[in-house]
Amino acid sequence: MEDSISEPIAVIGAGFKGPGADNLEELWGVLERGENHIVDIPKERWNNDAFYDPDPQAVSKSYVRKGGFMKNPFAFDNRLFNINDMESDQMDPQQKHALECTYRAMEHAGLTRNQLKGTNTGVYIGAMNSDYRSLYQARSSGVTNYTVTGISNSIIAARIAFCFDLRGPTMVIDTGCSSALIAIHTASQALRTGDCDLAICGGTNFMVTPDVFVHLSKAKMVSPTGQCHAFSDKADGYTRGEGCGIVVLKRLSQAQRDGDRILATIVTGTNQDGHSVTPISAPSREQQLSLLENMYRHMTNEELEELDYIEAHGTGTATGDPTEANALGELFQRRGSKKVRLMGSIKTNIGHLESAAGVVGLIKVLLMMEHSKIVPSLFSETPNKKIDFEKLKLSLPSKVMDWKKGQHLACVNSFGFGGSNCHVIVKSQKKETELKGSEIKPAIVCFSGKNEASLRGSLKDFLEYDNVGCLDLHDVALTSTVHRTHYTSRFATVASNLGQLISHLKEELDKTSTERRSHKVSTVFVFGGMGTAWEGMCKEMMKESEVFRSALGEIDDFLGKHVSWSVVKRLQEVTPSDYDDHLFIPIAIFACQVGLASLWMSLGVKPNQIVGQSVGEVAAAYTAGLLTLQDAVKVIYTRSLLISRVTGGKMFVVRNVPTDQVKAVVGKFQGKACVSVEYSPVSCAVSSD
Repeated sequence: MEDSISEPIAVIGAGFKGPGADNLEELWGVLERGENHIVDIPKERWNNDAFYDPDPQAVSKSYVRKGGFMKNPFAFDNRLFNINDMESDQMDPQQKHALECTYRAMEHAGLTRNQLKGTNTGVYIGAMNSDYRSLYQARSSGVTNYTVTGISNSIIAARIAFCFDLRGPTMVIDTGCSSALIAIHTASQALRTGDCDLAICGGTNFMVTPDVFVHLSKAKMVSPTGQCHAFSDKADGYTRGEGCGIVVLKRLSQAQRDGDRILATIVTGTNQDGHSVTPISAPSREQQLSLLENMYRHMTNEELEELDYIEAHGTGTATGDPTEANALGELFQRRGSKKVRLMGSIKTNIGHLESAAGVVGLIKVLLMMEHSKIVPSLFSETPNKKIDFEKLKLSLPSKVMDWKKGQHLACVNSFGFGGSNCHVIVKSQKKETELKGSEIKPAIVCFSGKNEASLRGSLKDFLEYDNVGCLDLHDVALTSTVHRTHYTSRFATVASNLGQLISHLKEELDKTSTERRSHKVSTVFVFGGMGTAWEGMCKEMMKESEVFRSALGEIDDFLGKHVSWSVVKRLQEVTPSDYDDHLFIPIAIFACQVGLASLWMSLGVKPNQIVGQSVGEVAAAYTAGLLTLQDAVKVIYTRSLLISRVTGGKMFVVRNVPTDQVKAVVGKFQGKACVSVEYSPVSCAVSSD
């Protein structure tokens, strides 16, 4: 039990939408280029001129002109989530963004909707603001039967569970600006106790009214200059931002068993300021330090020295930044560390996303680990004079820096304005050596969408991906065929290299119309009989496909109970005389058929019908689920053994000749030859002495 309580949690997928970026790739570009996406409040949100006043005491006014706003906040493919237009119109954009980012995170994790449907998957979402609800409370018209669920914060998490049919614990958490990271902490605890087997968690925030700007201006929490100058001498409050971040979590042991790509492992902790400071919204150095000491008490000094980077809460407030920096520095001083650590804040790029801030900070760290680079924290050229960076052994990165190769160790801070603190330790995973020769060439690549427009959008997204030229074709093929949900509008192509794939996609996009099939394709697996063996069969497949090799390996294990030889070795070292061995050849055909069927099904090709003939009947029965593999091996061995003991006789196949004509010819041999099998009106087998 102790092991499960302390087991690290694996992050296996992530999704993001926010200022300057609609996905992870675009977010990395923002960070790597050191971009600032704080802009004037868009006029389509509200007329800020009517609410602006530089005087903090002005009634119902805000002294803020800027914020971090999304590029396409109202774009939403409701049909993708089986939501009708009327309900979609009533939904808070926070619900929509959470659905979109969940979908992206699932794809990033290689999970399909069918895989998650009905599973014990939990949903934990941080949310604190309700701008969209404020719009409806201010008016009486436009309310429908969908409004009550559309504007409720509790439905943000429930909407995800409903749309993807998830059956685990589902909740929305509000601890202010630490909501998202505490949602991740809560999900981690639930995974360890077995409340859920997989967790989708994160946070969301959306700004569509001036109300919160007015409230924060009265509290003098927000920046009059409209920028989060984190750890800078220009710090004068925080700048609000909007967006959504989602991560997919599993217990590390389960992720390893499932063969998931593990982005990093996390360990989380949380505490509360209580009455250690006044007022309630003030940060507590004492409690921040207490949380840090509790988190790192099991880590040796040598292990602590591996920690290179801190993604700070770093809002850019006059009190908050020095408090946080001093707590961090004191922890390392107490542990005798002499190392200078880098510290930054994504809030300098996109603003403070409030209830989504913590997960966005975590996603930034995940991206830096993936790319082995530490990105700049903006406004670092004028460090805060209230922070003794040299004494605290802290430094602000002012440019992109290479992160040493190997495992990376970092941490993330997130604090709520009511005193709920959260800290996450993030450790990258060692990258496993790629196995060569385990893929099939050429490759099948598939794209799909709910309709033709979304399908074409998927093709464009792929072509516009910044590093498309660096992708591995067979990684793309595996992901697109096995780890994606396949919708009704589909495009598939075969390519031998990445350049050919790109060319095929461009050709498809250039077409003015797409050929449509009105019915589903029915797939039939046909398992042939004797006469299908040929010299060199299976050799290339065993060399190139792990799935094929594994299937033949299982057959070998069961076959070893009956014979002293290995079908795998004999196929690799086959001689001409082997083709006259009536015990070996049927077993070889069976093994090849089972391997091929396993390969096709691993690529997502499932048969609607299965047909077997002669030797092929055994592999067909196994593939149809009528026999276990162990029983199928026993049947093919027994059948082959009996046939091999029959002496004399020959058989040959006659094709493309009417069977009646063949019967007339063999009838002249006075019983010494006959038509033994009729395959079709123009195909038969002739047996003779």
